[in-house]
Amino acid sequence: MKYYTLKEACNILGFKSYKSLNEYIKKGLPVVIVGKSKRIDEQDLQEFMNKNKQVLK
Repeated sequence: MKYYTLKEACNILGFKSYKSLNEYIKKGLPVVIVGKSKRIDEQDLQEFMNKNKQVLK
């Protein structure tokens, strides 16, 4: 298992700020919180992106 910091997750998704990542979290992207540390599971991120994949016309 691999866990990303919020900063790493932003870089992977190509976000320049946390605002977009926070929107994903509000829409259901799970976050692991231990104390003050927040992490996103690599598998959860992949599943969230696949679940929200759409074909634009």
